[in-house]
Amino acid sequence: MYTGTEKRLFRQSFSPEAITAKQFINKHYYNNIGELSSYQPVTLCNFIKQLPRNRMIHLDRGWSHLSELLAVLDHFPNQQQQK
Repeated sequence: MYTGTEKRLFRQSFSPEAITAKQFINKHYYNNIGELSSYQPVTLCNFIKQLPRNRMIHLDRGWSHLSELLAVLDHFPNQQQQK
């Protein structure tokens, strides 16, 4: 999620860096016509668990949290086998 998109995605103003993961995943997205959707954010771990083996993802803007990010990714050794 990019900073500054909170109002459009959630119809709320907040700083993603200032809330907990639990607070974040309990939010609900709004769709492009401004209606509340049934979709909610997911954690990176849950996203990776659902990711098919033949897919790749690009993690952007994680440099300030790189050591934490790499520690999370270490829990998915099967994903490291991607070719």
